[in-house]
Amino acid sequence: MARISHASAARKCGFCSRLAGLGEGCTIFAKDGNPVYYCSRKCKRNAVMKRNPRKLKWAHAGG
Repeated sequence: MARISHASAARKCGFCSRLAGLGEGCTIFAKDGNPVYYCSRKCKRNAVMKRNPRKLKWAHAGG
């Protein structure tokens, strides 16, 4: 049985680049089949509204 370390199980949010652990956030699959991870509903909604994370101060990708 393979062991999964917590560091490898952390996923980066597709909007704010925050690391989300197991059981946090949600996974959305794009039309091409690639998974996109979101750490919160706030990030998911902002991504759906096509907002730029670089323009938001709270997003880690932002200023």
